[in-house]
Amino acid sequence: MVGRVPPSALAAGGGTSPELRPVGEHDLPALWRLAELAGHRWLRLWRAGPLDPARFATVLWQDVLALWMAECPLGPVALVGVHGADFHDGTARLELVPVIEPAHAHHLLDAVVRQVVAVVAREWGFRHLYAERLALHEPPFAGVGAAAGEVGRLPAAVWAEGDHVDLVIDDLDLSQVDAAVPVAAGVA
Repeated sequence: MVGRVPPSALAAGGGTSPELRPVGEHDLPALWRLAELAGHRWLRLWRAGPLDPARFATVLWQDVLALWMAECPLGPVALVGVHGADFHDGTARLELVPVIEPAHAHHLLDAVVRQVVAVVAREWGFRHLYAERLALHEPPFAGVGAAAGEVGRLPAAVWAEGDHVDLVIDDLDLSQVDAAVPVAAGVA
């Protein structure tokens, strides 16, 4: 477990409703520590090589439209960002970096993605939101509904957990999603 939320506290529901909080400069030391813990996974998501803390602050915001820390009363749940925005074509990409063990927190991660989807649809009017994931991980849009699906797969593209695994690209058609998902106050 990377975060401080114990698995026993993550029973479905459990009164732990995540809220999105914009990431600010005061978060950089904690995000740097997370990057060190998550190792190559974090750095691969931001397409960066080895970093020092000074360069990390710059790389973190490259091509990023929005970056939030999702938190519940028990602690942080995930870092989530929207990047690669193409306003002409109406597309963007989602990056979700759990800071808790995903196997114990599907309902929390699903709630985080639903909130981000609502913000993206409401604030920027994108038509599609894409996400990359390793084939051995759950699809990030699983909790959003039938408007999501796999649109691409690169066989054995990533070395992870001692083997080459497929890199999967998932798509969420935002025109098919109910944008009325409740969003915490102050998130936009």
